[in-house]
Amino acid sequence: MLWQLFLLGILRKVEGHSWLISPEPKLTVDTGMRMMPNKCNGNPTPSSLGITWPGPAAGNANGLVEWMQSKNTSLKDLVDGPFQCDKCGTTDPSHVVANPSGSVQIGGLIHVGPCEAWLGDTKVYTAPTQCPSSFNVDFTKCGGNCLLRVILAATHLNSPEFFQYCVTVGGGKIGQSYSNADKSSVAGSNLSTAPIENKNVQITQSVITNSKMNSPAQNLNNCRKVRRCKKRKNQTLVGHY
Repeated sequence: MLWQLFLLGILRKVEGHSWLISPEPKLTVDTGMRMMPNKCNGNPTPSSLGITWPGPAAGNANGLVEWMQSKNTSLKDLVDGPFQCDKCGTTDPSHVVANPSGSVQIGGLIHVGPCEAWLGDTKVYTAPTQCPSSFNVDFTKCGGNCLLRVILAATHLNSPEFFQYCVTVGGGKIGQSYSNADKSSVAGSNLSTAPIENKNVQITQSVITNSKMNSPAQNLNNCRKVRRCKKRKNQTLVGHY
């Protein structure tokens, strides 16, 4: 019974977090664990970094944002630096999403705290106090395959709690996609268009051309000649037998 209550408590805690919906990531854990916060090897306190952390969550978020602005730094620098967090949390960074729609969507409970979105080394979105459930990203800034990193900092605890989601964004026009049939069609359009020699086709074309050149009277004459030839041939065969 105590074990079941313990598991229930963990599940409720996990359900109180967020996860990436779109672009759809590939998880490195079971679906039920997708909302787990980032595993970080470093655990500096806000005061050790010089971050004002007065509480409650909104006050902590303001203190964190003011500190990042004064240091000209970012959440990305924090998770890669002093906090030493796993780069992409519970998501697989090698998973490629081709031509996403341009909208990033986050599900679950989004905690108070700043968030950022990065395409490679370029920050393409930031929110200072709380990440919205949906925001737009200009994926055209990515010329080829580049890593989308979404980083959220929750500020309701004694120290920042981080959430990271990653997908690799494929190149191409936004919203463009090909079905298998489309791919075959595109591939077929690159085939050689050189003429193929076909004797049957040439003969048919010759017959059609000749019939078009003859006048109606000539065609009738030809028909009568054929009938007379057939008649003579039949008579000859009868006489022979």
